[in-house]
Formats: sequence, structure tokens, C-alpha cells
Amino acid sequence: MSRPIAIHSRTKCSRVLILQGQHVEFQYRYESWVQLASRRPPARVDLSTLAAELNQEEGSGGSWVFEGVERITPRLYLEGRPATSLSPETILHRLEQHLTTGKPAWDPYD
Repeated sequence: MSRPIAIHSRTKCSRVLILQGQHVEFQYRYESWVQLASRRPPARVDLSTLAAELNQEEGSGGSWVFEGVERITPRLYLEGRPATSLSPETILHRLEQHLTTGKPAWDPYD
């Protein structure tokens, strides 16, 4: 569903949340995987726990998947269904919690 070139060329953010109705997808951008000389993006947080939490509440029949912090551009997304049964606001709130309170799991500056 994501269109990396169309979206990523328009933002300097290292974290991208795509909301289209009941379709919700989060992605870490490439810039959070490498050492940049110009700036230091926030470290990546492992969102596997968030995916598990969302799966406990998901009623669409799909499964939330987090591809892992070690991938170049990992995503958190719903697999198997085009739309989630959860409200985008609920997902956004949980995502914000995990990103602000979670420990860095990938830091290219280590």
C-alpha cells in the first residue's frame, strides 16, 4: 500500500504514518537506519510488542506485523485484510506511546 517515493520525497521525517480510512501503516524511513552527517533521527523502537497488542484487539481477521528494526525500511501493518477494525485514533495513540516510552532497539550511532 505504501508508495515510498511519493511520500518519502515530500518529508524529512524519519517515521511515516499513512492513514487512508481504516487502512493504517507505519514505516521507519531509511534515514533512521544509517548515520547521517546532517542530523540525528530518533532511534528505532521495536514495535513487535505493539503488533502483539493490536492483534489481541483486531477483529477484522487480519494480523498486525512488524518487520523488525534491523530491516532497512521496516513497516508495521495489517496483513490479510485491507482495513483494520480498530480506530485510527487508537492505533495512533498506542504507536505514540511505544515510540516515546520504548527503548531504542536500533541505533546506527552505537
